[in-house]
Amino acid sequence: MVTALGGSNGGFGGLLQMEETDDLPVPQFRLFGNGTMDLSKVKNSLSIGSLAGDGVVNLAGHDLRIGGNNLDTTFAGAISGEGNLTKEGTGTLSINGLNSYSGSTTVSAGVLAGNGTVPGKVTAASGASLGPAGVGNRVATLTIKKSVSFQTGSSYQCLLAGQGRSPKSDQLIARGVTIASGAEFMLNSQLKGNLLPGTSFTVLNNTAGTAISGAFSNLPEGAILTVNGANFQATYEGGDGNDLSLTAVP
Repeated sequence: MVTALGGSNGGFGGLLQMEETDDLPVPQFRLFGNGTMDLSKVKNSLSIGSLAGDGVVNLAGHDLRIGGNNLDTTFAGAISGEGNLTKEGTGTLSINGLNSYSGSTTVSAGVLAGNGTVPGKVTAASGASLGPAGVGNRVATLTIKKSVSFQTGSSYQCLLAGQGRSPKSDQLIARGVTIASGAEFMLNSQLKGNLLPGTSFTVLNNTAGTAISGAFSNLPEGAILTVNGANFQATYEGGDGNDLSLTAVP
């Protein structure tokens, strides 16, 4: 495990200067405060086992691959600079910070989750998932500033939770949505008590001025999804007219 701590009383934090390597033997990296991982001297790209904490990552024109040790981790810090991000490994990476890196994000395996912001376009590859709540039981909102694409064999994992008159749902916000044939929608309902018919959840908020392209293979337009005895009807014309919404029906 490698840790960079933040400085105290306004001082400099620890600096991890990564150099001349393409891969590291699946270490765990933890960054806190203004503790920083800097990739400016990396040769091409860097693969690390996992990333956690609330520190700073500077891609500095290089690509970063995270998740090879298959752990579930949360990073609430900031990833900045030019470069692409790839989530690999079977674990869940929860992104809870406001990130500003300029490249794209690929989820090649495991789950990308969190309450944070991903600045570029996101692609969920076959076998991988997007699921804001991640491994927890609290709903979350994952914001993607550009488009999201679900490839064949990928999935969107969505959590419904709460009880009574205050139920909540995960939400994925993106500026443009493409769903390939063979991508699936997975609903985990932890709702308690009876849900009033007509209660609606916007689970995929498409902020683009265009319709969602495609549909999840197991959730066509108008389909009724039954989870834990509750029925939900799906529409890709919900919300403000181009969102994926689930509405409780008898």
